[in-house]
Amino acid sequence: MLAFRSIDVFFRKMSNKTNYMYKYIITDIFILNMTISKGKFCIN
Repeated sequence: MLAFRSIDVFFRKMSNKTNYMYKYIITDIFILNMTISKGKFCIN
């Protein structure tokens, strides 16, 4: 819980532009991992 709160505060302190940038990077990595896992399933 404490770690998540500190991350939330960290994101809030950052400027909106960098905050959005980090959110997009996180979602891009998540989507990339999903597509890679789907590709592995297709190969198998």
